[in-house]
Amino acid sequence: MRYILLLCLLLITLSATYAQSDKAGESHNTWVLKGKVLPWISIGPPLEGINYTLGAEYGFSRVNAIGFELVYSDNQSHEDYSPANGQGDSAGLQRYTVSRGVFVYYRRYLDMNNTFVLREIEKLFNSDCLPYVSAFTRYGKLDYHYEPGYPTRNVSYDEWQYSGGVLFGVVCKVFDINMGPFYKQTYVSDVEKLGTNTLYSHMKPTFGFRVGVNLFWVLKKNSDHLLAKYKQDN
Repeated sequence: MRYILLLCLLLITLSATYAQSDKAGESHNTWVLKGKVLPWISIGPPLEGINYTLGAEYGFSRVNAIGFELVYSDNQSHEDYSPANGQGDSAGLQRYTVSRGVFVYYRRYLDMNNTFVLREIEKLFNSDCLPYVSAFTRYGKLDYHYEPGYPTRNVSYDEWQYSGGVLFGVVCKVFDINMGPFYKQTYVSDVEKLGTNTLYSHMKPTFGFRVGVNLFWVLKKNSDHLLAKYKQDN
């Protein structure tokens, strides 16, 4: 029942913001630059590696926006290993994990002043935050790289990831924070050394919950777009 009520709330809000018409002669577009450089500790273990994000957003028709983010992350580690008893150290040999992806989305910023639920929304957000709803799609590629001599059965391990979902988020000062569910389909190619090289390939569907945080810079503020007006006031 609560999910139905939440869906109704979003539909009412979207309907109210859509009812607004652009005023002739006014500028309703804006541009945004966004990005981050965070250690993996900000997301979870392992504690090594860096997650880089760089993207842009174009706002149009006062409440709408489209954007993209380019994502790159890397991690390296070495494992304890000994041919005799499975203990010891692999002399610092590294296994590198490299992940690349592109994230494309559509957003609709919400003008709560035009909804009868304004007081309820204000309990969650004050004037320092601008809420939005969003739909996104993502393509990603992940693979492992092994230094010569690193103990592993794998010749190669690669993943191709395709996902999509919805997000609810807020822009607060210089932060863009969002979360929401997604569905991901992953194609895995795993080549192992078993006498002759053996290839295992399969599709792996998963559901998950995304949490994102980016730094957010509005480049054009002299506009009637909700995002530009928010930055003028904050």
